[in-house]
Amino acid sequence: MEHGKSTLFRCILNIIPKDKGEALLDNNPINYSILDRIGYLIEEGSLTPEYTVYNQFCTFGILKNMSDNEIIESLLYWLKKFDMLEYLNMKIKNISKGNRQKLQFIVSVLHNPTLLILDEPFSGLDPISVDELKSVILELKKDGRTIVFSSHQMEHVELICDDILLLDKGNMILYGDLNEIKNSYNKKKISVVGKIDIEKLNNENIFKIVNDKFDTYEIYVNGSSNVTSVLDSIKLFDVQNINISNLSLEDIFMDKAGIKYEE
Repeated sequence: MEHGKSTLFRCILNIIPKDKGEALLDNNPINYSILDRIGYLIEEGSLTPEYTVYNQFCTFGILKNMSDNEIIESLLYWLKKFDMLEYLNMKIKNISKGNRQKLQFIVSVLHNPTLLILDEPFSGLDPISVDELKSVILELKKDGRTIVFSSHQMEHVELICDDILLLDKGNMILYGDLNEIKNSYNKKKISVVGKIDIEKLNNENIFKIVNDKFDTYEIYVNGSSNVTSVLDSIKLFDVQNINISNLSLEDIFMDKAGIKYEE
């Protein structure tokens, strides 16, 4: 699988065998005896097109050892949460891709798990639905759930995660506390609005310049101590606004993975 994240999740849950290592939950090996404590949203769809929403969730609930009352109570709660009560008796095949993704999420939380594994949960969602689901995930986090979350969208990772693991082609390139990583990364980004001649902006401390929009530049600097020198070079041009910031998680990933912008 791309980047190895889905494979890693499946190894954790014993869906596919591990070559080595062990996955633990509260210091106990993850096996069938504790899988009911785990919710898993897979990247690919797992809903049965011919089932109604009600029948689909009854099936999943039974697999999680829930009673009939527990299933319907939890299902109605989550459908109401997502303003989807009208879908209760609708067949899965007649529901839009975005709303099917919300149903996939409800599958993962139906049984009130303590550990929630979300593989690309925002796939197929429009921006409004993304914000809606992010709010729900943050509520669950605040409620004390442990959430393992994967995404290609780094802004989602920065919003939701406390600790991160960055994978590139299956290899670990960064792991640890998100804030500590960002604060300790000894590179800075200078955002500039103005008229700059990149060819004349000669400063050995600049390692990358991005000019995606007219008169807007992202200038990346090696070492916090070199920012003043770069600012002196920038101020030789006609600039209207300058902002200095830490690198975003996406910037750090691209730098660590060796991905280069065209200058």
